[in-house]
Amino acid sequence: ILHLVGNFGWTGTPFAWDVVGRIMLAAALHKITGTLRLYVDDFFGACLTAYLSENNAAVDDVIRTLLGEEALAPKKDLHGRVLVILGWLFDLDKRTVSISENNLLKTLGAFMDIETAAAKSTPVSLHQLERAASLATRYSVLCRPMSAFTSAMYKDIAGFKGNTTATHHVSNNTRVDIELW
Repeated sequence: ILHLVGNFGWTGTPFAWDVVGRIMLAAALHKITGTLRLYVDDFFGACLTAYLSENNAAVDDVIRTLLGEEALAPKKDLHGRVLVILGWLFDLDKRTVSISENNLLKTLGAFMDIETAAAKSTPVSLHQLERAASLATRYSVLCRPMSAFTSAMYKDIAGFKGNTTATHHVSNNTRVDIELW
């Protein structure tokens, strides 16, 4: 099979796309006033409000030139001093970076899913445990001491030995970690 587009969710996409992304970034950097970064297929920039329209048009032109009209997603064009970017809430006025409300609810849901199963003595799936551990690891960036409270989850994950169809009861240490989160 020859795929003409990237598959959403494929873990190799960021690496394969990086070649195209670096070309787009290099081409766009010379046309804008301000700073510009790229994460996989999303551009993130910072500039004075006076340059915003001009910069957006320049980046859109680079994308159209290299990838065609269909590559643009104008509805995703956002600007402001408070933005959610890749699940993080950036607030320039407060000078803070925190978890977005949507991702906070997803994270709490993942923890509550495991805690509910543990309280009912119901086993959890590998997917449930991996999701909670991944989110805990991601958001421990906001509070470094919380990173210690992910190790029990990862030890329980190792107990699955890669079996995605199995279910296991979580350890008492994982229950404590989940409660702390």
